[in-house]
Amino acid sequence: MKSEIDKYRKQASYSRGVRKVSALASLARALAGVKLDEASETAHRAVSLARKLLGGPETGKQAKAQYYLVLAKALYAQAICFRASLKYAEVEAPLLEALHLWERHEAWDEMISALILQIEILRERQDSTGALAKNQLALEMCNQLTLRKFYAELYAEEAVTRVMRDEHELADAAIGNALSQLRYSLEQQRPSILAHISSVLHTLGKTKEALQSVEQAIDFARRFDDTYLLLRLLFDYSAYTFASDPRQDYATPLVEAIELARTTGNRAQESYAHEMYGVYAMRSGEYDRAIREFSQARELNRELGRPQEKMRIAAWLGLVYMELGAEEIGKSDLKEAAGLLQYRPLGEGSTTAYGIILEYAPELLDMEKVVAFFRRSIAESDAKNVDALATQELVLGNALELQDLLEDARLAYRSALHRLRHLHHARLRAHATLALGSIESRMGRPDKGRELLLEALELAASCHEWQTTRKIYAELAAVAEGLEDFREALRYRKLLHANEREIVLRQANVSVEQLLVAENVGQLQDGYEQKRARHRELRKEAEALQQSDTIHALRTDEDNTLVLRILHQIDELTMQTGAFDQAQMQAIITDIDLFIAKSEPPDDNRKDRETANAIEALQQRYPELTATECRVCFAIREGNSNRSIAELLNVSLRAIETYRYRIRKKLDLAKGQDLGEFLLLHT
Repeated sequence: MKSEIDKYRKQASYSRGVRKVSALASLARALAGVKLDEASETAHRAVSLARKLLGGPETGKQAKAQYYLVLAKALYAQAICFRASLKYAEVEAPLLEALHLWERHEAWDEMISALILQIEILRERQDSTGALAKNQLALEMCNQLTLRKFYAELYAEEAVTRVMRDEHELADAAIGNALSQLRYSLEQQRPSILAHISSVLHTLGKTKEALQSVEQAIDFARRFDDTYLLLRLLFDYSAYTFASDPRQDYATPLVEAIELARTTGNRAQESYAHEMYGVYAMRSGEYDRAIREFSQARELNRELGRPQEKMRIAAWLGLVYMELGAEEIGKSDLKEAAGLLQYRPLGEGSTTAYGIILEYAPELLDMEKVVAFFRRSIAESDAKNVDALATQELVLGNALELQDLLEDARLAYRSALHRLRHLHHARLRAHATLALGSIESRMGRPDKGRELLLEALELAASCHEWQTTRKIYAELAAVAEGLEDFREALRYRKLLHANEREIVLRQANVSVEQLLVAENVGQLQDGYEQKRARHRELRKEAEALQQSDTIHALRTDEDNTLVLRILHQIDELTMQTGAFDQAQMQAIITDIDLFIAKSEPPDDNRKDRETANAIEALQQRYPELTATECRVCFAIREGNSNRSIAELLNVSLRAIETYRYRIRKKLDLAKGQDLGEFLLLHT
């Protein structure tokens, strides 16, 4: 690659006219994977020079055609540079003009290369119908012109598009065609073809084969020094490794990608690599690493002025801080994300941000507008974009559930799960199954809900989603209690507390630097002191939670043993055919009395009376609030965190967020008004 760059530099320095434009275009394409800023500047020079030549005096029909062809070459180089810098909106104009010029002058090889780039752009913009149509057109041209060298690449492109459309049999057939034609393709094309094949294999659940394919592609990309493609392959390799087992080394390829993007000056790809690293670290429970990576991505996006990416990163950071219990910082980040969501087109990033805000801070959004927005987007989307539509339907279901439109929410969750039925996306299927199981239980079908939740638990375990597993345990315990299956409820509570202990330990280990890193370290000293004070409070709260959690776990073990003993004694009595043994009955009564005594809170009549009076007064003042909502209001007024209230009322964290949203709606609070302050002032 270096020798090619030097050759084109030399040609561009001493050539003139058409040859100079051609050399500059070739140089820009060679530089696109190595030095993106220089490549973009070189492509712009080539296009400007070609247009200047075309604006000159007529030099004959043959020379004019040559000028148009070299302009097309320069435009194609410019499109490649735009795509490499992730400026998808700017790719279309130069690419379409290049296609038109090559078609007019019957430059078929170049035209098919440009069509392949257009297919990739269409697919990345979630237009699978357009991508498939262009793919078919290119294949027909290759058949007419017997251009066998493009077959493997086009079949690989078709396989990826077929997977997007949930057409797995056709995708398998396309992979077979691509592999059979691979030997006829040029060596420079092979890494791109293998990358597409690995993507399809991964989607079809063949992770081992996908990893082998992407490893071969990486070797080819290194041999040809194709930096842009190598970056994509490193991202894929990390994703497939994490999907197979998060305990494997998913970080090494991302670290290499970060260094490679930094060396080539591709800051957009560097930001994306930091974001991917943060997401995987967060899902692995490495919250300190996640905060560092997200914060670096945020700084890069601020410098680049990319609001869509800034919004997504703010949402991720808000999620991490909320999970760690730092609600003040988390809400601040989520508020930033909600502000950036305004007037943004619905894409992967904005869908993710909507989902996070709906789960952790729904009061920041206008729910009616969100529901209308997602319904319109789903209706207008390509019905074959399975992943994107399923994610949008999950977010829509969450918004409908918060509005108490349970039947509509259930239909949205069922539709999402139906779309995912053939796909091997265990993580997304686990989320959809959990949401549907939870809504079925709320709608009075606990048996169906438990069945779905157990299925979600299996899916979450298969992809090592421990945060999702925690939510499933909480839902299963609540369902078991509703069915009066206390043995199961105790078992799930015990598993839930074992999971919660890990979160407490992570919360205790968050350092001051990690809490400050996303908050612009150049702030005033008093800002530092406030953050340090907040961190000290978090540390004390974490230690208290850890201590109480250990005590609770021990007590749960004792309670579980006691309940099992009682149940065993009752089973023995049930099996007896004669008269009951008075001694056995007395032993059971003693055990039950002991269990009740252990379960009752310490006697504090005065405090209980004050609490009851406060809740009663609140309900009289605001009759539209239910008894449970009044209890939540009282707990918020006392300064308890959402997690503490969830443990106090023995419900999930998500349920508390839902209660908060409904309370705000019933009290008619403005979007930025703090609920805790309102309750302190008016109750």
